[in-house]
Order: sequence, then structure tokens, then C-alpha cells
Amino acid sequence: MSATPRVMIAAPSSGNGKTAVAVGVLAALRARGLTTAGFKVGPDFIDAGYLGMAAGRPGRNLDPGLVGAARLPALFGHGAAGAEIAVIEATMGLYDGLSGHTDVPSSAQVAEMLKAPVVLVVDVAAMGQSVAAVVHGFRVYDELLWLGGVILNQVASDRHEQVLREALDDIGVPVLGALRRRELSGVALPSRADGLVPMIHRSTDATRSLRRLAEVIGGAVDLEQLIRLARSAPDLGGEAWSPAGAVGPWVPPGAAVAPTSPTPWSAPVTTPGPWQPPLAGPAGVGPGAVGPGAVGPGAVGPGGAGAGVIEIGAGEPGAGGYRPVAFGPGAVGPVTGGPVSGGPISGAPVTGGPLLAGSGAWSYPPAAGSPSIPAGPASPAGGPPPVVAGAWPVPSAPGPSSPAVGPGAIIAPPPGSPRPMIAVTVGYGYAENAELLTAAGAEVISLDPLRDETLPDGVRGLVVGGGLPEGYLDELSANGGLNLAVARLAAAGYPIVAEGPGLAWLCREYDGRPMCGVIDAAGRTSEHLVIGYRDATVRSVSPVLPPGTRVVGYKQHRGLVSPRAGEHPAWSWPGGAPEGFVSVGLHASYLCLHWAAAPEMAVRIVAAAAAGGTPSMRLAS
Repeated sequence: MSATPRVMIAAPSSGNGKTAVAVGVLAALRARGLTTAGFKVGPDFIDAGYLGMAAGRPGRNLDPGLVGAARLPALFGHGAAGAEIAVIEATMGLYDGLSGHTDVPSSAQVAEMLKAPVVLVVDVAAMGQSVAAVVHGFRVYDELLWLGGVILNQVASDRHEQVLREALDDIGVPVLGALRRRELSGVALPSRADGLVPMIHRSTDATRSLRRLAEVIGGAVDLEQLIRLARSAPDLGGEAWSPAGAVGPWVPPGAAVAPTSPTPWSAPVTTPGPWQPPLAGPAGVGPGAVGPGAVGPGAVGPGGAGAGVIEIGAGEPGAGGYRPVAFGPGAVGPVTGGPVSGGPISGAPVTGGPLLAGSGAWSYPPAAGSPSIPAGPASPAGGPPPVVAGAWPVPSAPGPSSPAVGPGAIIAPPPGSPRPMIAVTVGYGYAENAELLTAAGAEVISLDPLRDETLPDGVRGLVVGGGLPEGYLDELSANGGLNLAVARLAAAGYPIVAEGPGLAWLCREYDGRPMCGVIDAAGRTSEHLVIGYRDATVRSVSPVLPPGTRVVGYKQHRGLVSPRAGEHPAWSWPGGAPEGFVSVGLHASYLCLHWAAAPEMAVRIVAAAAAGGTPSMRLAS
């Protein structure tokens, strides 16, 4: 699958400087002419964005809580394809579980899954010989951990550095670099109160910081030794993940799709004998010998233990571990939708004000029958045939030369018909989500809600990633042209999927400022941070997933939306009230998903974009 040289940059805890070091290492390696790839453990969009900017290719997240541990090596292989070296930034402390519980994999366990050596960044501002105790403790805490070296941060002087190096030499851990006090703080990446500023909003500052970081890291870290360490990582084996393989093959027009059936989750198979890291030698690179077998037991199965939730402040309680997706039955019938007030998008404003999903503007009675996607209120009388999950609109019966095809196949659009254009806030979400949309048949157009003044002509769908920052809702409110275009897109019945603060953007207002008005709800900023994983179940028919489907999502927000849910909620989870808004083509919630765990989402969204609404998207002048 992937023999890409790789190394993980980790730390004993947050605040040791690992993000700056990881970004700086990538920038320095790239400045040397190497093709690099950057990864972030966990769900954080912003750090991954900076890693991607430093690498010159999309930064990617490796989160076993969202995609299942068994998928991580394949996703790494996909993201690292063509790279000469990959740098993986850990999250929190090296051994801290992603959900705050020991049963959810930590960065150390991710390193073991990827057979990656670890370089520990340690803030030594108030340490001398004690650094050896800290590093030794991290090395022996998990016998499978491959600790390949240390980078010292906040070193006070040459004498201080000598003391630290001698202490670490006594325990046989090489020092790969030493950064003087204030070296990193002098080239800090743009920040805000709750973390880094998304790099696309401070591109000039970020570019300047990256150049300086490359210089600092290049002068303070032994990059040759780090490259040797990365090259000692063994081949992962297996096949790399593929967006096209995840959504299924294209099928000639007119073919019928055989009914799909739920795919139960099963535990990954492991071979005897856990992988053993090579022993670190004086240069920090061991012999490279590896034992037989795969790493660990893989993903937690259904009913995995652990709450899987961290709550800070007044967030709602939640429970349920993480697990890979198993598509549930949840079959429901076609959705009927009457005409929207104001009709299809045209040169005239939508009459009666913006579309309010929670106000009962849509006719939405579910009925018994087969799974379907709403065709959109602006469709011709009778509308197209129901759209089956995992397929383009399917004819009632196969033609003479149209053999049935298996589950997961995608029906190609008629010859000469354009691929449905879907606008995606590419800089605010997981790269694989957009790739899956493309593989499912969409023409993906990048949209920046803070800079683009309208939707491109011909757009038939919108996906707002969960990384849209809450701190920029003022700018979103001021972008009236785009907000009106989004409201009209919703009024035409095209699919709109919004995650995270994208939910607030679609509300009627937020902190008293007007927003898109697609959802009849008001948002406000809260002092409390809601953060954690949710073992969620789909509640209502939408273009996303069939009702009853269970997924694992992630929430991180300070905003509160009232009401919390519309008449047809998006999600529910143990210990929490239903959340989110669903109405014909709309699906909006604070919950963020990594679609590699549920690629059916992309297929359904593309099918809805191809089937519903009115294709004229030009904004009124």
C-alpha cells in the first residue's frame, strides 16, 4: 500500500510547540526539493490546513474515531501517494485518547497502526536532567511505541542544551534538534483566542510565517537524521483507499441497479504476532526489522465501550463509543414536496422572504416504501423516478441491453448531459469529502463564503464543511449577495449539506445579524465550548443517509441555535436531544462527518443534485 517514509511529530502535552515544529519540518523539507505530505491526527481542520499549505498539497486528517482504525493505513496510503516523505502531527499529548478515554485510540496508537517512528517535541524551559525521566517514561509506557528521537524547544543557552543532551544520551535517545527560547514564538502562525486562524484567511501572514519556520527549523533540526529515521519505516502493505473504489464503478446509462442490502460491520482480521518497532540505535534509526502481523486489534466493534464524548461547559451530555459505519435499514418512502413560495430561482427575488426550513414551508410527509431522495419541489409534475441510495436515477426496468449491476454501482448520467456542479467550501473540510463527490460524478467547484460574492452559474448543490470558523460570522452576514444566492438554491430544492458553523450561516440570524435565512432558527454565541464525538443516528429522510443509519461525528462549537432541531431533525444520539434541520434538499447540523466512513453520502448528494431543482442559478442583479 505505502512505503512512503514517514514520521510522527508528537509531544507530552499540548503547548509544547509540536504544530509549529511539524509545519516547519514540512516547509523545510519542501524547501529542500522533497515532495511532502502532511497529516493531522484527530478531527482538527485548521492544523491540517497549515500542514497542507507547508506541504503544497491537501493536508489530511487521520481520525480513528471518525473513520475507524482499520481504515487509517489505507487513507494514509491515499494521502501520501507520490510523496517522498510524510509528516504526521499528533494531537494533544502522545498518549491522550482522542475522546478523553483510554479505549479510544491515541496518537501513539495511530503511530503504531502506521508503523511510524515518533519524534517527541519537549518544552524544556524549566527542565534540566529531568528531561531524561520524561522522555524515558514516554518511551517505556508503551512497548510498541517507536520513539526515534527528541526535539528540544525553549532551550535557554548553549550550557542548557549541553545538560539536556547529556541527560538524554544516558538513556540512548538521540536529540534531533534544539530550538532556542522565543525562536518559534517569533514566527508564530496566525492565531486567535481558541486556536490558529484558518490559513486561507491569513494567507499573506501564513506564507510569511511558513518561510520563516522553514528557515528556523532548517537551522535547528538535523533534517538528514530525521529523513533517515522516516525512511526506516516499513511498507504498510495492503491497498490504498480510493474515492472511486469507495463509491463504486460507473455503469452505462440505462442499466438497472440491483437492490442494496445493509452491510453489517465486522471486526478487522488480524494476523498473529503484533508488529514490533526496530530498536533505536545511536543515530535514532534502528535496523528496520519488523515482525509478522498487523498492528493491534483494529477498530472497535459495534457496542464499543467508552463514552466517546468530552463536554466542556454547558454542552449537552452524550454517550456511545466510536465505531465504523454500518448502514442500517431505515427504509422510508418518497418525499412529496409542493411548490416553494417564490418558485424556482430567477431574476426576481424569492417572494415571501427567505426559505425557512423550520417554518413548515415544505410539505414533508414520509411514507412507507423504498429508500429515496427528494426530487425537489421545482421538478416537473410527477418528478423523476425515486433516487436509490448509491445510484443515479434508475429506470423502472432494465432495457434489452441493460443488465442489472451490483450494489454500490452509480448510474452514469445520459450521454452529453453535464456532471452536476456542486459548490464545496474546500478549505473548510476534509479533502476526501470533495474527492468522493468528484468520484460520484459531480463537478466540484471551490467556494469561499468569505470572499465569493455569489454562487457560480449552474450550481446544483452546496456542501459547507465543518471547518467554517465561527469567528467570521460577521463577514458571512455581510456577504449579502452570496447569502441570497444560497437561499435561492435552497428554494429551488437542490441539496445543501452544512456541517459545524455552516449551520449558523444558514440560520435566519446569528447574534442579531442577518444570515442566509434558509433555516427558521436564530443562533447566538455562548461562553461554553461543546466538543466531542457523537455516536449518531440519522433521524429523517434527506440527501445524506437513510434514516436509521448510525455514524460517528464530531462537534466543536461555541454557538447555540434555537430551536435546536426542526420538525424533522438531522440526528439523535444517546443522552442528547435530537439536533439539526432537514427539509427536502437541506441537511444542516453542528455534527461533522468524515465521508470516508460513509461514502454513500457523496453518491446520494450527487444523485439529488442531478435529479432535483431548477438549473438556472444566476443571481438577480
